[in-house]
Amino acid sequence: MPKSKRPRHSKQTRRRQSNPRLIAQPWKTAAVFDPIERIVDQLERDGTVTVTLDGMPVFLNTDGKWYSSVAAIEGVIQAFEIHSGRTNHALPIRPLHQLATKLRIGMPIFSSDTTAVRAALNVLRRAGNSLTADEAAELAQAVSISAAMDKVMEAA
Repeated sequence: MPKSKRPRHSKQTRRRQSNPRLIAQPWKTAAVFDPIERIVDQLERDGTVTVTLDGMPVFLNTDGKWYSSVAAIEGVIQAFEIHSGRTNHALPIRPLHQLATKLRIGMPIFSSDTTAVRAALNVLRRAGNSLTADEAAELAQAVSISAAMDKVMEAA
């Protein structure tokens, strides 16, 4: 076959990416960050948080179940502390620490707090989007193991 008649592109099949970055799966990062953003939205809109009869701050997740706001925020904090340690990149988790502490002990939360949390969430969302699905699963597993260990230590 003469050179001019050869196909221009090789017939190699494209390799499918088996471990995509989370930016290609926005519903996964939304599942992590949207509940916290809804908590901040409620704080900014009404100046309130939803609490149980015991006074524990909670949020209604998209699955229709109620979860502890503090535990959810602390889980995100812990995951990004691990990620920060692995990548050696500083991430702004201090505003989330402050929000979790204020929610836990019932301190007033000011607009400066919610502004700082929103800014931190934007940075953390970008960092989360850069993770691969496997990296995110490893972080979730590490946080889950840590939570289980904390329960064991409390029981002892």
